[in-house]
Amino acid sequence: MKTAVLLPVYNPNEKFLQLVEELHRLGYVIVAVNDGSLERCDEYFKRASKYAHVIGYKDNKGKGYALKRGFEYIGNNLSEEVDYIVTADSDGQHALEDIERVAKLTKKSDGIVLGMRDLSEKIPIKSRIGNDLSRIVYTIVTGVYLRDNQSGLRGFPVRLCQWLQDIPGNKYEYELNELVTAHKEGMKVTGIDIKTIYENNNKGTHFRPIHDTIRIQRSLWSYGLISAWLYTL
Repeated sequence: MKTAVLLPVYNPNEKFLQLVEELHRLGYVIVAVNDGSLERCDEYFKRASKYAHVIGYKDNKGKGYALKRGFEYIGNNLSEEVDYIVTADSDGQHALEDIERVAKLTKKSDGIVLGMRDLSEKIPIKSRIGNDLSRIVYTIVTGVYLRDNQSGLRGFPVRLCQWLQDIPGNKYEYELNELVTAHKEGMKVTGIDIKTIYENNNKGTHFRPIHDTIRIQRSLWSYGLISAWLYTL
């Protein structure tokens, strides 16, 4: 039972190559999606292609779009080779041992696995704003408390590839929509503790605190209003 590690990648650096090489050494099938990175990054993808399936497109479309393209590729080309998928960030925010732990738990649970950071620790302010608001609103509209619903380290059985492609959203709200849809459809989500890592005070993040937080909260409240309307009917 092989596991594919899916990496959405935008303007990578050496950490991306280091992660790809380490994952390859451990026997994972790797799929890296170039989310419209700058041309100066082409060399990183060329070097990564020695160890990974590298796909992509010219214009930057967002993390959610990149993930869905990766799920599509795995479903169409690797479903006979792999049984499970782990999504992870490519910028050093996820420790290799945590990726392995999520992969192992996914095989045992055969459901959705969510890596959860300890957000009570000191973290960059722009990350704390988004995480705190998301946690509060998610609890209000779903009735389910998740300590960290913004983590990109997750595990899925490969049979969910089409389901994952059908979830709405192309930016950061996509990952939250995964959890909302799973909750709405009664799917089990198993949490596992992972390390809290913010490289260089998270200066390299592409998350925009105001714009992306508004997008995420709009998605959450929309789900809450729809659920209330259906309940009323």
